[in-house]
Amino acid sequence: MTTQPPTPATPTAWARFIGRSVQLFHAYAGWLVGISWRRFFVLSLGLIITVAIVHDVPPFSWTYTEVLPARDQARRPAKTPRTPTPPVKRTEPPAVEPPATPQSQEGVEINIDERGVTVTPRAQRLGTGVECIRRQGQRVRAESAWGKHPLAAGS
Repeated sequence: MTTQPPTPATPTAWARFIGRSVQLFHAYAGWLVGISWRRFFVLSLGLIITVAIVHDVPPFSWTYTEVLPARDQARRPAKTPRTPTPPVKRTEPPAVEPPATPQSQEGVEINIDERGVTVTPRAQRLGTGVECIRRQGQRVRAESAWGKHPLAAGS
């Protein structure tokens, strides 16, 4: 046998609130189903106009926040800005680049001229490097000291 908790003889305040809310919702739904589309649109337009008028009336126009000026700003007048000074011209020569270190001589050298773009190793001048597509749209030539590049087999 299962025992159920006893039901209270009088409903609680929350149960009364929920019951009354459901009754009001059903009454509104029944009224809404009973009106015509014309009456619905007229009432909707009337509600929009009413809200447009009423939203500037004091109880509806009150805000929750207010911006107050700082006390110091209210008492003192604003300071006038200083006039800008002209920029100072430097008479020093530009900084000289540091001499090349062994690390900066590693890598590749990229040359762009009328023949196209040439990329060669900087430390060891091996072959002609890689020439990229020229402006005239000629073929790509890729070779090095070891011969043709394996990916440039068609050129």
